[in-house]
Amino acid sequence: MKKYIFFPLWKIESLEEYLESMEQKGYRLDNISYSHCFSFKESTPKQMNYFLSIKSFSWLNMGCCDYALESRHNAGQIKSKMCFFAMYRTKEQKEKLSLLYEARMDYIKIILLEKALTELFLSILYAVIIISGIITSSINKGIWIIGVIPAICFCLSVYHFFGYFKQKNKCKNYEHNNLNR
Repeated sequence: MKKYIFFPLWKIESLEEYLESMEQKGYRLDNISYSHCFSFKESTPKQMNYFLSIKSFSWLNMGCCDYALESRHNAGQIKSKMCFFAMYRTKEQKEKLSLLYEARMDYIKIILLEKALTELFLSILYAVIIISGIITSSINKGIWIIGVIPAICFCLSVYHFFGYFKQKNKCKNYEHNNLNR
């Protein structure tokens, strides 16, 4: 069975819970293609936990989490093709993975802020180029088509800022809950 699942970065936990429920129903995640195409195969129902590790080209990455999952928690990486993440399956209890979840929450917050600021910069840059082109009359045809680019960048920036603030609140709640224990 194949499913297309879209998920924003700040809702990774709900994706993992969905995959865990599918495993309990007897559908094991077999592979992932293009970050959103999930293939399941029928298997015996089991209690398994999933952990999504983000792959990024920035200087900061989750390589240490990947290493800890494979070496300390006996997690198996699920086959994937053209994905911005790696998905792991393990029998380990979530409480033992709490440090990895906490590190991932902070990492996602950084990634979302990085994306939002980059897109905001691009939208401002494109807008300045278009406005200067209008003023100097070097751009006269198709200005509305070119104007779509800064609008898209700005919308993506708002989307990622929204995700950043959602993730920031999630981190605060997580820290607050752990301090009260």
